Amino acid sequence: MKRIGVDLDGVVVRPPLGLNITISRRLDLPVLAADGTIEGTDPRLRSLVRSWLEYGRYALRRPMPGVCEAFAQLAQVREVHVISARSHAGLASTERWLEKHGLLTHVNAIHLKPHGVRPPYFKTWTLQRLGIPEHVDDDGATAHYLASNAGITVYLCDWPGNRGLPYPEKVHVVPDLAAVATRLSF
Repeated sequence: MKRIGVDLDGVVVRPPLGLNITISRRLDLPVLAADGTIEGTDPRLRSLVRSWLEYGRYALRRPMPGVCEAFAQLAQVREVHVISARSHAGLASTERWLEKHGLLTHVNAIHLKPHGVRPPYFKTWTLQRLGIPEHVDDDGATAHYLASNAGITVYLCDWPGNRGLPYPEKVHVVPDLAAVATRLSF
């Protein structure tokens, strides 16, 4: 079965007050090294304070509308890998959130970002390392980077902050995760 990467915040998890203000529009990021290395990472960085911070940031958020059904439908046609810019220190609280909302059973693996790595680089490295050709995201800059520099097909969830950018052909703007699941089911 083919694999797909799915971002969390703005795709699966509703942003605070329904406002997705953290979307980046920066399209001029330098290209990741050809050997896939990312400098300045320390995967051992897991502090108790950081994990509590991650819990506090995300624990009370609700899923986006229709996400439970979309996840179930998507899991029938793709192996689902959560690939998020959330800190790796919050892995346990992310798993609990997915379990609480009935989504964890549809997830094959969760990949969270180590400290100090920009989200587009982490997602590129993770998707390439795992051989995942498709990804669902809400960030315009990340979508542009993945499609332009890694050849990844990106389904970009439509938010006001990511509209109007010059996206490559491999970026497909969709209303939400349910639209991706429906599109890939046929």
